[in-house]
Amino acid sequence: MVRSQRLGFMARLCAVFWLLAAALPNGVLDLNPAKRQACVERASYRAFGALLPGRVAVNEMEWAPYLLAWTEHQALAGPYHRLSPAILAQHRIFASSPAEARAIAAREGVDYLAVCGGAKLTGLDPADADASLWRALVAGAAPDWLEPVEPTGSFKIYRIRR
Repeated sequence: MVRSQRLGFMARLCAVFWLLAAALPNGVLDLNPAKRQACVERASYRAFGALLPGRVAVNEMEWAPYLLAWTEHQALAGPYHRLSPAILAQHRIFASSPAEARAIAAREGVDYLAVCGGAKLTGLDPADADASLWRALVAGAAPDWLEPVEPTGSFKIYRIRR
């Protein structure tokens, strides 16, 4: 494909994107709704300051750089890895049954779980999703090995009981 053809293709692609965005309610394509935006605001990380520094598994890797920048905590995994074992472990903590999640968190040295933004867990069939730690947390039924930390603001933080 020659340069002019690539530019023409890109221009058409952009036009289609903007036409689709205009067709959405209120003509707005909201890729970062307020619930998620709160997860990247500095004030949302203040609750971590009251906790002893430790390793944190977050429900979305996007939050890891902010956690590292604004707190004394470590992140189990972040978006700057390339499918590292830590990324897989973090996903498995939330995707596994509560008992399996506890074992993974212990193996990875995780001290806290932090949830923000309410995104859905992806990549699981419905039966596995229903049995996951994530589903239990969303339902407000944290297992007894997780101690809710209060107050937490935008994040729901759980301390792992040893």
